[in-house]
Amino acid sequence: MKLRLLAVPAVVLLATAVSACGAGSDTLSLEEYFAQYSAIDADAATEFVEAPSDFEGSDSASADETNLAFFRYLFSEYERINRDRLAGLTGLSPPPEVADTHGEVISALENLIAVVDESNEAVQDAETMAEFETLNLEPGLEVAAVAFEVACGALGDIAEANDIAVVLTCAVDG
Repeated sequence: MKLRLLAVPAVVLLATAVSACGAGSDTLSLEEYFAQYSAIDADAATEFVEAPSDFEGSDSASADETNLAFFRYLFSEYERINRDRLAGLTGLSPPPEVADTHGEVISALENLIAVVDESNEAVQDAETMAEFETLNLEPGLEVAAVAFEVACGALGDIAEANDIAVVLTCAVDG
């Protein structure tokens, strides 16, 4: 009987210890968070730089047709790259120290994607380079890009305040 009574508390203690180890295990440490965020950020920055050189124009197209096709391609790629980045960032479980700022980054990136998506639709609908050149896309894109860059920069400030060496490009295009 005495052995059974000792075994029950030992099992309860073991179960508590196991559940405590599992609780919150999805939440990253600050260092893990910045390492993963930085990797996602670096991948996006690399894709933004490589996107223009990945374009394959038609040899038989006029210069205007090639230019328009190039801008259509870039807008589509920038939208895709930002959507991929958003998927990666929303998959992170930030620690409490950066949770609010991470949320601001996600919100700013979602807004940027919405603006890029709207701009991309207008670019895809343009039938000529002259029509493309009349599109007034810059103001909306600029505001959304700056909001993302500010939120991303705030993450960099948190990393610096915690002596975490990280390079965040906060790039939104090439």
